[in-house]
Amino acid sequence: RKQPLIAIIVPEIDSECYATCASVFEREFNRRGADTIVATTRFDENREERLFRELAYGMKVDAVILWGTGRLIKNHDEIPLVKFGEKSFFDSNADAVKVDSSNAINTLVKTIKDYGHTEVAFFGESLTHSKEENFKKAMRSAGLSIHKNFVLVSDKRFAEAGRDCMQRLI
Repeated sequence: RKQPLIAIIVPEIDSECYATCASVFEREFNRRGADTIVATTRFDENREERLFRELAYGMKVDAVILWGTGRLIKNHDEIPLVKFGEKSFFDSNADAVKVDSSNAINTLVKTIKDYGHTEVAFFGESLTHSKEENFKKAMRSAGLSIHKNFVLVSDKRFAEAGRDCMQRLI
């Protein structure tokens, strides 16, 4: 192979967040002369591990970017691996970038309180459980009451989840 091949593994490309990240990585690697391959795990830890093995050892990619679940990936040959995600999954065979949504949620709740608002709602989807917990923690930290009727989680995704939660709140 003449050009390096970089694998980009993300949970999905349905969401704007993961699709944008995969697209930015792909564009930047291409700009630097590397080819890319994008794979999705569908939030399945076993699929994530299988895809890593198949891409790293089967296809012999030169490096892997993994937006993962936090599961420890066995990287025996120490293929260059960078992991992204909210969970701490640091190990000696990978670099890691931890996404800290709790800090963003704390800042948001504090800002809302600073504007004089005391009743705050949380709209989420079934895949945002950690963000719901961070919201509740931020509300308690700010001294604000959590109204159970204001914490709504939808089985729908993206904007549909927001509409579903808003209709239920109203």
